Amino acid sequence: MCVSTKPKVLVFGSISVDNIWELSRIPRDHEKIDAKAMYTVVGGSGANTASWLSNFGHDVTLIGAVGDDVDSKWIISELESQKIKAKSIKRIKGKTANHAISLISGSTKRIIRQRNIDMKNISWGISELKTLINKVDHVHISSIESKTSEDISNIARSLNKSISIELNGHKMSAQRKNADVLFCNSIELKTIFNISISKLSSAGLAKMIPGFNGNLVVTNGANSVVAVTPHFKITEKVKKWGKIKDRTGAGDSFDAGFLSSWLTNSPENVSKAIKVGMATSASCVMNFGGQAK
Repeated sequence: MCVSTKPKVLVFGSISVDNIWELSRIPRDHEKIDAKAMYTVVGGSGANTASWLSNFGHDVTLIGAVGDDVDSKWIISELESQKIKAKSIKRIKGKTANHAISLISGSTKRIIRQRNIDMKNISWGISELKTLINKVDHVHISSIESKTSEDISNIARSLNKSISIELNGHKMSAQRKNADVLFCNSIELKTIFNISISKLSSAGLAKMIPGFNGNLVVTNGANSVVAVTPHFKITEKVKKWGKIKDRTGAGDSFDAGFLSSWLTNSPENVSKAIKVGMATSASCVMNFGGQAK
């Protein structure tokens, strides 16, 4: 049996069932229209990032939560079929899986979420987290701001594991102080840090990743990706890859592509990591759903 030599990764993040409706257009008020197609896939930022990392050949452990219903069992089966280790995903008794409905028409998208499980209210024991983190090389915290994600961040740093964090609209103040790589978009950069993408500099990095010499990676829509390290700033323009079908998971897949390159190759080669991230994101948006195909 061939054993992967790529770094092992633990991902902490959300898991859901995504129901994606492909439409010719978004219906008007009280209007009924026929869908072109409907897709049911595993979703959630944690599950999506784990899927793409596993697709790159990494040994991936996913920490998250589902219910004890049929949909939750299906989620676990789908994740395990992608060789994602799912034993540390909590099965919450009496709860159903989180769901999301996406209405998609070209570049227009509407999302409706049903959150039956709130990850902020679910905890993992410190000893359990230490055991899990000790078995991996890298920890990725995917957009959940909670006591558990803070614990994971602190434990990973104490064990000298590299750490990446996806903000996804959250400040993550307690978590990002430990980050080796911090992901956000240009809107979050402005709303959370009050910094425009044109004003980014290595000198201002400490404001965003206090206490640690990490790297900031900022996606700027369909225009560019900007990375700031303690030593330099680099901008890579986004290439036009093809027709976009669904932007679900674009950021999650970018994170996975960037991390796979950054972890596997030289961490100093940020430019290459950005390009791999962009190519991975392009592959994602040309299909429906945020999972690796």
